[in-house]
Amino acid sequence: MADDAFRYTTSKDGRVHIFHRGKLAKVLKGSAAQQLLERFSGGDAASAQRLMAKATGQYKFGNERRGN
Repeated sequence: MADDAFRYTTSKDGRVHIFHRGKLAKVLKGSAAQQLLERFSGGDAASAQRLMAKATGQYKFGNERRGN
């Protein structure tokens, strides 16, 4: 996965806007947004990228394997 392909912003009403390469990919609200923010607090940048990829569905396309 490309470094920093995902980023997010939060709004005052508790929504989480997830962007993929500068374009809005998904908006989470309610408990889903809270759970994602709680998971961010315990990990590093790489795990945050994986969490955002999973939340948006932008993962597992078959080309994730890395050669040795």
